Amino acid sequence: MKFKYYLLCDAGGFDEGYEELLYQESDNSCGIMNITITMGEQGGIELTWFDLRVRNSSVRTGPTEKCRDLYKNYTKKQQPTAQIYYKMCQHMPQDKTDSTTPHYILNGRG
Repeated sequence: MKFKYYLLCDAGGFDEGYEELLYQESDNSCGIMNITITMGEQGGIELTWFDLRVRNSSVRTGPTEKCRDLYKNYTKKQQPTAQIYYKMCQHMPQDKTDSTTPHYILNGRG
């Protein structure tokens, strides 16, 4: 099942934003997301950016040419893009903590 929107919020909390699936390869190897988050009281600041995401099994081969071209098209009017994930990340030690809290990365800072 493919979802077009993913709501970002704390359990029982206020909506903090959403992720919109703009494109997904038929084999699910890569996709393009539009992420929007709202910060501050009553929606004070809205941040929007695009992500090109690949499946774990597709990291070595990278995204398809179509994914790359569409991503470039979506981001051509945006500020410069930054790569925050590299192939070497596949070989980094796994976090062995018992925490169930997800780790988020924003603008390349964790």
